[in-house]
Amino acid sequence: MAKADEILSKSNVLPGAMDILILPELAFTGYVFRDKNHIAPFIETTQGPTFEWAQRVARRLHCHVQVGLARLAEVENGDAEWRNSVILVDPSGELVHVYDKHFLYEVDERWAAEGDSFKAVSIMGRKLGFAICMDINPYRFESPFEEFEFAHFHKEAETDFVSASMAWVLSPGDSARKASTPLSGTLNYWATRMMPMIDSTVNSSKRIIMAVCNRVGGENGTDFCGSSCVLEFANGGASLLGAMGYKQEGFIVVDTLHQERG
Repeated sequence: MAKADEILSKSNVLPGAMDILILPELAFTGYVFRDKNHIAPFIETTQGPTFEWAQRVARRLHCHVQVGLARLAEVENGDAEWRNSVILVDPSGELVHVYDKHFLYEVDERWAAEGDSFKAVSIMGRKLGFAICMDINPYRFESPFEEFEFAHFHKEAETDFVSASMAWVLSPGDSARKASTPLSGTLNYWATRMMPMIDSTVNSSKRIIMAVCNRVGGENGTDFCGSSCVLEFANGGASLLGAMGYKQEGFIVVDTLHQERG
């Protein structure tokens, strides 16, 4: 949390300058855990330290805050499950939404239960769809690539803003790239996984934004690929509105309403 506070402090962002601040998946705990015992000390409720941080920042910056955490969830039969989740806190500091990762990566399966479904909510005058990393991939990498489960769901939901918290790993061979540049292959892949949504903008005035916040650096032998970005889908194509390097730790603000595009 101190690192996140430091990054925000250095950014000199003014209150009211953003609509939403997005942090990575499991933002304050790390991501690579061996088993349930390893992650157990970091499990928290939606009123725990991560919420308290998000509440403080949301009130100070007058914006929504989305942040990932390892969550203790109560389920219908009264039992408890651990979930890989994001919470969304509004500018007043109220918890307004919780989303649980629906498609789990193999590392998640060591400790977390699947979320019930993908989720889209109406907020800030838009239809916002939550994503946590593996959600945009084929289910367990077993279903056909062209099923596009996540993108089809949000196409039907008429989502026009995808808000993605990620811990996306570095692919072999990508580590030789310049640290200050995003990984074009990764950006292209993220856009490709949204193809049903992109196709919905053909011959239409529809415009869809995808904002991705990804981890950088390494942890327990796993390297992450950064490249946090904002993509625009319109007129049947994808445009990059802003991005960070694959090893670049920091903060980026993108004006999705007035961004000039060549």
